Amino acid sequence: MSKYGRYIGGAMCLLSAICLFIAGTTYWQKTACYENYVTIINQTGSYEEELCNHIDEKQETLEKDKRMNFTFWGEEADVFISDKDNLRQTKTTLLTIRGSSEYLIPYGKILKKEDTKGCLMGKKTAEKLFGTYRAENLYVKYENQMFQVRGILNEPEDIFVIQKQSTIDAMLNRIIIKRKPHSTVMETVENLCVTYGVGGKALRFDFYRSFSWILELIPGKWSDFPGWKQNTSAAKEEWQLLKGSEKSMSELKFLSHTKKAMGCFACGCVAAVLFMNTIPKKIPNKKSAVSK
Repeated sequence: MSKYGRYIGGAMCLLSAICLFIAGTTYWQKTACYENYVTIINQTGSYEEELCNHIDEKQETLEKDKRMNFTFWGEEADVFISDKDNLRQTKTTLLTIRGSSEYLIPYGKILKKEDTKGCLMGKKTAEKLFGTYRAENLYVKYENQMFQVRGILNEPEDIFVIQKQSTIDAMLNRIIIKRKPHSTVMETVENLCVTYGVGGKALRFDFYRSFSWILELIPGKWSDFPGWKQNTSAAKEEWQLLKGSEKSMSELKFLSHTKKAMGCFACGCVAAVLFMNTIPKKIPNKKSAVSK
């Protein structure tokens, strides 16, 4: 390869490495909003209205610093919604929540717990239903009830978000909790169970984003071999639950961004190595070589 060809190839590798690292960082930052949240799944069914009401009452009796911030939610695919005049309809994914949407969709507009007449829509859903994504303040009809669009979501694109109501039959089989500073996933789950009497299994999405879970494998004593085995079996069970559970659109987006970020970082490292190989090695001075 000629000297100029080496320089051009090196410049292209350097530019590719920079672009890939920027793209990887962008995707990684999109997953950061999930880092402080824990998802719990009810494997036996739905969280009933009576339990949710009991938890609301319990929240009122707790001091502010002891309260936990969480939202019940469930997702249903292929539901039909229409405009208020029933002139147009489309099929989308229904996300029913009982609580603030900010814990489940941490970016974009927020649907508050008390806003039972409002909704959020994905950009693609709005375009299919109204022909434009500029659909704020328009009305959507679902199950013979009207909902006013409070905001449009860029991600997920094809979704319709409403608050749970007694007149709408929807399953709430998951809880998303905002984790307190310096608390682990398992401590958060245990605290929820003790404080509110709510059970369920944690979906360990933190397995994808950090290696802090490895510390959970270490028992109280390094020589506690049964403890190592028990902790490893528990982590394996949690990994299998995470892989085998059905993912929501938000969770699929998280996994997609995580995989894209890792792919960009890996390709960026390869491009950086190729760039380093294009740098000519330093040739020793002939005079210094002779003097030696």
